[in-house]
This record gives sequence, structure tokens and C-alpha cells, in this order.
Amino acid sequence: MSSTPKAQAALLSIEGLCVEFDDGKGRVVKAVRDVSLDVDKGEMAAVVGESGSGKTALGMSIVRLLPKAGRITSGKIRLDGVDLLSADDAHLRSVRGKRVGVIFQDPMSSLNPFLTIGRQITEVTELHLGLSRREAREHASEMLDLVGIKDAAKRLDQYPHEFSGGMRQRVMIAIAVSCKPDLVIADEPTTALDTTIQAQVLDLLDDLRAKMGMSVILISHDLALVAGRADRVAVMYGGRIFEEAAARELFAHPANPYTRALLAAMPENAAAGEELFQIPGMPPDLSIEMQACEFAPRCGQAEAVCNGTRPPFTAVSAEHFSRCHFAADIFSRG
Repeated sequence: MSSTPKAQAALLSIEGLCVEFDDGKGRVVKAVRDVSLDVDKGEMAAVVGESGSGKTALGMSIVRLLPKAGRITSGKIRLDGVDLLSADDAHLRSVRGKRVGVIFQDPMSSLNPFLTIGRQITEVTELHLGLSRREAREHASEMLDLVGIKDAAKRLDQYPHEFSGGMRQRVMIAIAVSCKPDLVIADEPTTALDTTIQAQVLDLLDDLRAKMGMSVILISHDLALVAGRADRVAVMYGGRIFEEAAARELFAHPANPYTRALLAAMPENAAAGEELFQIPGMPPDLSIEMQACEFAPRCGQAEAVCNGTRPPFTAVSAEHFSRCHFAADIFSRG
């Protein structure tokens, strides 16, 4: 994932994306604000931030699955050079499920409770791969086996409520990768799962990425979950990308006060006997257009310029970018 041009074309390229929602109270919420980023082939790119930062709106915009109240107002989203925002419905249907798979936050609400797990997988492969009912069922059994569900052939005939939360999420992954897509968007795929199951699900996703050569956009509010798995990380706040870098560099040398605050709030960074750090204040009201830094009211390092001028997105090293007036100084301090 990168905001800068490369010699090799990215699999996915997002440029100047803006997304807004009607909040039902006569206000317009600008959830994604001029976001640009690339995702390379075979890369795991993490998009991280607090609730309301615009992560899910960004992810769902790629496949144009925004709620009715949402709309894309400007920008380009290119998959292998083809702009998905100008694509017709027929082309979009051929992309969703086949070239781009989606893993949603809550498998219990995403899976159809009235259809067997097998039927929910075979629907996808019959449509996109042209498999017969028998071929699709055999393929579905292989997919369940691939994601670590035992007795796959038997479990095809079971319903979502007969699976645990972790197993339902494995089913969602099986559906998402059943057509061997180029890209999988995983939107908070471990929500409501305990820590051990979270790690298992993410390890599975990373393993499938390596086996299938697909790219993954991992959307999460938890930096600890993406550590050690993501190749690159984009940190979102107030609808904008505030920092973007290779994962190792971002964790070792964060160049933005917001990223540093998120890292400080990780449980493993709390000293024994001390309270867990919490970022003070509340995220910005995205129905208000700010000319200042959106994080300034919560930032312990804010100065006068932060409250009067929006900071640019600047490079602090070759492929490390930060939206902060003092990014270079913060980066140099390590």
C-alpha cells in the first residue's frame, strides 16, 4: 500500500476518494476525505483507526456496498487499471465475489440463517465459476477443509446457528476465497471473538493469502492485531489517512501523535500496575468541515499552527508519510 507512484502497477489504486452519509438529522457526514492509497499484488495492507474514522466506509466503497444513506462524491478506484466507480452493474457483479471477496464484521448477520452453509458457498461458485451443483458442492467441501473445518462434507448441510463464532468466521472466509479472488477486504473480521480465536482467524487469513497469492485489506481498530501480519499500515483519523508506512517502520518509528497514542493504548505497552492509557477527548464531528488538524483538540503536542491550519501529508522517509506539522521532528526522535 502506498501513496506514491511505483514502477509496477498496483492491484488496487484509490485516488482522492470522498464518501459522505446523510445522518437522518439533516446533516451530511463526510466519512472519507480525499483518501489515496495503493494495494500491491500479494500484499496485506492494514487500515487502522478508532470507530468512526472512516475505515469501513473506505473498504465498502471499493465494491460499492455502502448503505443507502452513503454515496461516493468524488475520486477513482481502479482494480488492475479499470475504474470501478464508473463500471456498470454487470461489471460490478462480476467483480464482487469473483475478483474481490469481502469478510464482514458479524458473520451471524451476514450469513443467511435459512440456508445451509453449503448452499451459501455453492451459490457463489455456481454464479462466478459456472460450476454445476455437484461440482460446486465438492468445491465447497474443499473450501471448508481449507479453512480448517473438520468433517467438511457433513457440515455443508448444517446451518449457521450450528457453528461457533470462530467457525462462522471461517465459513465467511471460505465464501470470500472460494473463487480465488485477487483481493479480499476483511472488515474487522475478529470482532466479538476471544483473543485466541482472533489470532487463529488472522493466521488463517494470512496463510491463505500466501497460498493463493491474493492481496488483503485488513480493517481493524486494533494495532496489536495487525502487528506481525500486515506488510504496510495506513492509520485513519477523521476520515483521512494520518500516517502510512511499512508496518515494521511504523511500529518502530511512528511519525504522528495519533499513531503514537494508539500504540500507547495497546495493553502490552502498559507498565505493570499502571492504568491502560486512553486517548483523551472524542473523535471529531465529521459533519463539520475543519481547516485545522482534526486531531489537535486531543493532541498533547498541539501548537497554534495545529488549530489554524490543516497539516499536509508529507514524506518523512522514502515510503513513510505523516499528516502532521511536526512529522519530521517526531520521526527523528524515533
